[in-house]
Amino acid sequence: MPNDLYPPLPSEQMEFLRTTTNKPLLALNLLAAAVYFFVLAFWFERGNLVLYLVLMAGEVFHLWQVFGYIHTVWQTNYPIAAEKKCFLPVDVFITVAGEPEDIVENTIRAALCMRYPQFRVFVLNDGKVAKKENWKAIETLATRLGAVCITRTEASGAKAGNINHALKRTSSPLVAVFDADQAPLPDFLEKAVDYFADPKMGFVQTPQYYQNHGLNETTKGSWEQQELFFGPICKGKNRLNAVFMCGTNMVIRRKALEEVGGMSEDNIAEDFLTSLFIHKKGWRSVYIPQILACGLAPEDFLSYHNQQFRWARGSLEVVFRYNPLFSKGLSWGQKIQYLASASYY
Repeated sequence: MPNDLYPPLPSEQMEFLRTTTNKPLLALNLLAAAVYFFVLAFWFERGNLVLYLVLMAGEVFHLWQVFGYIHTVWQTNYPIAAEKKCFLPVDVFITVAGEPEDIVENTIRAALCMRYPQFRVFVLNDGKVAKKENWKAIETLATRLGAVCITRTEASGAKAGNINHALKRTSSPLVAVFDADQAPLPDFLEKAVDYFADPKMGFVQTPQYYQNHGLNETTKGSWEQQELFFGPICKGKNRLNAVFMCGTNMVIRRKALEEVGGMSEDNIAEDFLTSLFIHKKGWRSVYIPQILACGLAPEDFLSYHNQQFRWARGSLEVVFRYNPLFSKGLSWGQKIQYLASASYY
C-alpha cells in the first residue's frame, strides 16, 4: 500500500504526462528560428569580426537546440504497450550514501510493499566508504526491515561502482534501481517488468516525481525542469528508441549490463553513458509515462547547483569523449537524440 509520506497523487499533478503535439506550430517555430539566423548572418552589417563569429556560433547552437527539441517531441504519444505479462525475478537495489535514516526507511518499506511474486530488496550501503556517520545505522535498519544490506569497504566508481559491486553478489535477470529518496509505488514492478517479455528490451525508465515540488522556489524550479524532461521529451524519445537511463526508478536487464561491462565508472553521469553503450549493442529501451515512484527535489540552491553541475559535467564528457555522432551501432535518430541531450547543458 502507498506509504504515509506519499499520499495518492491529485490528477493535476500528473498533467505533465498528458501531452499533445501541434506540428504546424513546431514547424513555424523552426522556420522562424532559421529566418532569424539568416537575417543576422546576411542582412545586417558584420562590424567587429570576432564578435560576429561569436554571435554566429551561438546562433548555430540555438538552431541545433531548436531542431533537437522538435525532432524529439514531434510525436509524443508513440504506442508502447507491453505485449504480454512477464514475471522474471528482480533484484531491487536502493543506493545509499549517508542519506537520513528516516528517508531511507521510507524507501525500503515502499520497496518491500511492491506487489510482485519474485523480488528481493538490497540496500547498497556506500556510507562506510563515503565516511558517513550513519553507515552502521543503515545496516541495522535494513536488517530490521527485512532487506539485505551490502556495505562496500573499498571506494571506487562512486554510485556506478556501488551498483557494480552489488551485481557481483546477486543473480536475478532483472535489476531495479532506486535512489535513497525515491520510494516506489506498489505497482512499480507490475508495470515495468512486463516490457521485458521482449527479449531485446534492455531497460525501462519511469518518471522522477518530486513530491515536495511546492516547498520553495528551488523545488519549484527543479520540478519545472523535470516536468519538461519527463513529459514530452522522454515520451518523444520512445519513437526513436532513444530513451536513456536516469539513475533511478528504472529496471535493467542484467545481460545487457554485462555486455557493456556493468555501469560505466568512467563518467559522473554513469546512467547516461551506460545507456549509450547498451543501445550500441542493439538493445531496446522504453519510457513508461506513469508516476510509479515518488521522490524529493533538492531543497536548497547549493544542492540544486551540485546536482545540475554533475549532470552538465557528465553530459559534456560524453560529447567530447564518446561523441554519439561517431558511435557505431546507433541509428541516426539515436545519434541526434544523444547529442541533443548531452549538449543541452
